[in-house]
Amino acid sequence: MSTDLRIVKNDANFDARALTALLHTTWWANDRPQTTVEKSVSNSLCYFAYDSTGQLIGFARAITDYATNYYVCDVIVDEAHRGKGIGTRLIEALTGDEEISRLKGLLVTNNAHALYRKFGFYSRENAFMQKDRTP
Repeated sequence: MSTDLRIVKNDANFDARALTALLHTTWWANDRPQTTVEKSVSNSLCYFAYDSTGQLIGFARAITDYATNYYVCDVIVDEAHRGKGIGTRLIEALTGDEEISRLKGLLVTNNAHALYRKFGFYSRENAFMQKDRTP
């Protein structure tokens, strides 16, 4: 794990273009407009991961009411920086945040179950439902 990694909570100076580009590498946000990214960040608890040059290399976001639940979403690490523990550090910071650490956490993942289990998440069969966006 890089010692030059810097994790920043709710970075008011984040580069919206860089975050949008990072999210566009995912299957779930590959068409998300920058204005939507900006609005989602402003209405969420966010953690940004930067390398020693200040380049955005990771991101994690939680939607929450700060009273009952939080929903972890948009967790992404730049492909060139994966396997270095950055995702673990982001989830550690997010789930350990004093504003939400005692709340119930929820998330949906297709392939990162092992990561989230380290932080107490577990699967609930037949509990997930979804409603797609209205066109």
